Amino acid sequence: MTFKIKVNSTDGDKVNVNIPVALIKACLDSGLEMPQVSGKVNLNNIDFKKIFELVEQGVIGELVSIDSADGDHVTITVE
Repeated sequence: MTFKIKVNSTDGDKVNVNIPVALIKACLDSGLEMPQVSGKVNLNNIDFKKIFELVEQGVIGELVSIDSADGDHVTITVE
């Protein structure tokens, strides 16, 4: 399975990240934190451990969709 993060910021930044679920889980277990994107979209506010609890239960598709007050858009899906 693949964990996908898509960020479209109001500054014009477009970030697409595709990472195998097993790799993300290993990183989270080791204490690695998610960085900020373009200095303002802070992915640390997302509870990735909760997301992975859902993934381990078999939930797939779009798990998170965020539209910030600044106009940034973040989606997280698992396929």
